[in-house]
Amino acid sequence: MTRKNRKIGLDVRGVALDPADADPVVILEDRERRFTLPVPVGPFEAGAIILELEGVKPPRPLTHDLLADFLRSHGFRVESAELSTDEGGALKASLSYRKGLGRWRRELRPSDAIALALRLKAPLRAAASDLVERVEAGEGTVAVDPARADGLWWLEAPERQPEHGRREPG
Repeated sequence: MTRKNRKIGLDVRGVALDPADADPVVILEDRERRFTLPVPVGPFEAGAIILELEGVKPPRPLTHDLLADFLRSHGFRVESAELSTDEGGALKASLSYRKGLGRWRRELRPSDAIALALRLKAPLRAAASDLVERVEAGEGTVAVDPARADGLWWLEAPERQPEHGRREPG
């Protein structure tokens, strides 16, 4: 594996709401705490991820719980969930799993990869080059306020700079 394609282990730091549109994002952080990557997710996926992070078991299993139980009960082992970018720069994910001598890799949504990796205690990874590209594009600089009383993590809104010749309302 070349240095450019080196995989970096990621941890889920929390779930935040994007200040621009209040859409949920999962905050991923590399284990050395050098990179932070916000991953947009839907509200249902965010809820499933929060439940797993908090150790809350719903009365009936969610879809991710059912799939994780199916994989475990049928002898499959998830080796990793990996995030990457496609040619257009969009985030995508894949799940690598095996049973006996058989090995498979399936593409899935990043939110589903994160939710399954959490439930199955599987490593979550991303290519170092993808992380660096996203940070350089301004997508990886995140300030988080974990002290919010509502239990969600919020992304801090960037300070808006007034347009040239226009005064911001005070």
